[in-house]
Amino acid sequence: MKKLTIPAILWLLVLFLSASVSANPFASKIAKANPEDVISIVTFNIKWLGHYKKKDNQALSEFLSPYDVVLVQELVSPPYAGHYTDGTRYKGDKESAAFFDAMKRQGFSYQLSGEDTGERERIHDKTPKTEWFVVFYRPDRVQPANNLSHGFLAQDRSNNPNFSRVPYAFAFKTGLDKSDFGGLIGAIFTNPRKALDDMIDKENQDGWNAHQIQPHSTTNLLVRVLQLVVLVCTLGIWTWGSGYIVLFERDSS
Repeated sequence: MKKLTIPAILWLLVLFLSASVSANPFASKIAKANPEDVISIVTFNIKWLGHYKKKDNQALSEFLSPYDVVLVQELVSPPYAGHYTDGTRYKGDKESAAFFDAMKRQGFSYQLSGEDTGERERIHDKTPKTEWFVVFYRPDRVQPANNLSHGFLAQDRSNNPNFSRVPYAFAFKTGLDKSDFGGLIGAIFTNPRKALDDMIDKENQDGWNAHQIQPHSTTNLLVRVLQLVVLVCTLGIWTWGSGYIVLFERDSS
């Protein structure tokens, strides 16, 4: 019997999402806080932004307008002309630009990763096989903090052995008080099904066959506390979570 832990699809360091709301030690403070002192953050998946021609960008931007920070998933093409991190020039995409323009009309600024990342050997191809990272933010609420660590968490952005999409971190400071508090907002977009399939394929090559697959999640207050401690100690990069129990069998003959 073997156990496979599936990495979290998405993490937000500043929110410590691995802990439940009821167990969040900051929950009572947030509830009592002045709304003006709370930064609202949302992640939003817009399927293959920059690929489909028909999107109601005005409606999307209005839906996202109440938030201070918006992390958008599945941006497959850059909105405006620029240069990849290796200096190669790329052209802008009008479908992506239409959404970016709508967000700017709502008062947002944005930060964009220097290139895309994906599972194949080839990137920089503007297809749904790769993604860019982008975060929109309200400059009167947060500002980029380039003195903090930011950017991709691995040098190899294509066909990385650990990630379907190499994680990217954005650094911000709030500027809401004299402490000038700063933090990171990052995302991991991975494919749990692919990770499970890859593991089963490897065992199949060794002669084992998957007999039964069961979701596995056992937790209590102590486990949740330990998960949060590990998350804090790794600066929000990793903690363990639920996974699967896979029962394999092999013919003894």
